[in-house]
Amino acid sequence: MTSSITVHRPTRFVPHPSWGPKTTALVRALRSAAQRSTFEMTPVQTRRLLERIAWLAPRVSGIRRTDARVGGVPATWYLPSGHRGPDARVLMHLHGGGFALCSQRTHGTMVSELATAAGARGLLPRYRLAPEHPYPAALDDCEAAYVGLLASGVHPSRIILSGDSAGGNLVVSLAVRLREAGIPLPRALVLLSPWVDLTASGVSVDSNACYDYVTRPILDRFAELYAASCDPTSPELSPLRANLRGLPPTLIQVGGAESLLSEGCEFAAKARAAGVQVSLQKWEGMVHAWQGYSFALPDARDAIAEVGRYVHRLYGARAAIEQRPIPTLAPAFAGPTRSRR
Repeated sequence: MTSSITVHRPTRFVPHPSWGPKTTALVRALRSAAQRSTFEMTPVQTRRLLERIAWLAPRVSGIRRTDARVGGVPATWYLPSGHRGPDARVLMHLHGGGFALCSQRTHGTMVSELATAAGARGLLPRYRLAPEHPYPAALDDCEAAYVGLLASGVHPSRIILSGDSAGGNLVVSLAVRLREAGIPLPRALVLLSPWVDLTASGVSVDSNACYDYVTRPILDRFAELYAASCDPTSPELSPLRANLRGLPPTLIQVGGAESLLSEGCEFAAKARAAGVQVSLQKWEGMVHAWQGYSFALPDARDAIAEVGRYVHRLYGARAAIEQRPIPTLAPAFAGPTRSRR
């Protein structure tokens, strides 16, 4: 018997009260594209489309990009000027995309910006994607890249492990796996709109469905592609259910209008209860993984700057760092939005 996928009618789109017209236009476009690409295109077709669009994103100046293999995993280094020495800290970022989409092309700008803000070398492993390579392929690749980074001589205290959306899931699952294996943990974790529960049990999946471009049918679809025949409630697939004791200090950023708001907050509470030092930042009116839209959203640039401040505080540097200007793309989306502050 073959399984079938039930496609639910999407909830009617409603602009968030904090949005201006340009943010509304951006989210409306993202929502329409997410719906069409999930249910009318194959993952391979969607990857090609995203990579074509990604070429339009502004490049961050002062960054040298180098392809490499780290622990046998293809990866790209993003090296800001002044942070290329062997003792420089490393921000290893695990990209989102529902475990099935995205690459160094779609996330290169984000990693460049995060690395620049954090005063670090950026590293983006290109882990294998579902459905061709379901769980645990992506997590195995991320583990191999991290261990390879240690083997290259980078001290774990100089590593920041970050991830957005599904990449946040991989960050937590990797940290738990490393802890269980007795492998030294990174200095800190940074989770941007983390998707840590593949069952989408959080109340905001429904309460924010009218705002966000990531909705329950989309989450269900990508969870199915990644988990395949495995139980999506297992701790390595849904690390919200994992034992979080002993994890490094963790920064979590969630959007007030995103579908994964409640599970990000629940994860923060569970991590705190396990003794983890947690900093939770909630950004009013922001949708899922808004940090990736710095070309259009001032709040995205502010959120990346907050990651930089957090990292600098960890290492004892001054908390207030200068945020370099980020070039603006697509004038239609370039106007101001209402900030959380």
